[in-house]
Amino acid sequence: MRTSRSKRHSTSTLSYNALIPHVSVD
Repeated sequence: MRTSRSKRHSTSTLSYNALIPHVSVD
């Protein structure tokens, strides 16, 4: 469960960054 959650979080972060890369740079 923990591993699954961690992996899911990683994907969410990657998607978020891809959608708004300017935020990551800021």
